[in-house]
Amino acid sequence: MTDLEEKIFLSLFSEIGNNAQKFRDVDYSIFPTLCGVKAQGNLMILGRAPNGWYLNFSPKSLSSQDSRDTLLLKMRESVDPSKKCPMQWDTDYNINLSPFWRTIRQVSNDLDVADITSSDWKSYLIWSNLYRIAPLVTGNPSSRIRNLQFKYCQELMEGELIVYRPKRLLLLTGMDWASPFLMDNRFLFRYDTFGKYVQAFGSLKVQRDGLVIDTVVSKHPQGKPERTLSQEIIQAFQKMRAGS
Repeated sequence: MTDLEEKIFLSLFSEIGNNAQKFRDVDYSIFPTLCGVKAQGNLMILGRAPNGWYLNFSPKSLSSQDSRDTLLLKMRESVDPSKKCPMQWDTDYNINLSPFWRTIRQVSNDLDVADITSSDWKSYLIWSNLYRIAPLVTGNPSSRIRNLQFKYCQELMEGELIVYRPKRLLLLTGMDWASPFLMDNRFLFRYDTFGKYVQAFGSLKVQRDGLVIDTVVSKHPQGKPERTLSQEIIQAFQKMRAGS
């Protein structure tokens, strides 16, 4: 984790600790961006939120500075590439059962980002989420919890794009989730639509840095024909390359 990421997360922890009464009395997941040890910026993926991710906390506990520091340490260790590739996480989560990850695997293959027959294919990817806090077991964060963390998540997205400098950015979120981020004045996003499932594709410019990223926003893969969805994503990326 960069110093900037840690600073933003500590500010978010303080916000949560000061507003713990707005959270339900359950544990919440938290998500640092994961950069595979073999990633070269060829593909960064953003999901909606980390529901079910193994790093978790109680909102009430974050009223304590010691608890905030402990949580940050756990996050830092989880993304330390000297210990293991951050994209090779140790959980019982089976990506073969996930439409989200099956779509990512197909796109990674078709864009020649990774050899998906290799056990370490995820190590060529960068993965994060728009929102970094979500209930551990009950799905995506409520609008109240999204609003509470939004400004910090904006800062994280901007800073991490500048640090990781991806050539391609894929948001498997739906434009309804992506729009508040991409249409923020931190970015300039000129886009078109394509097909049935790609809701936006175009060049995303990070205003503070001048970085320009080929960006595709698709509907979330859940319940969609994955091959058709993947093909549309690939074609959208190819259209941008052909037009460059």
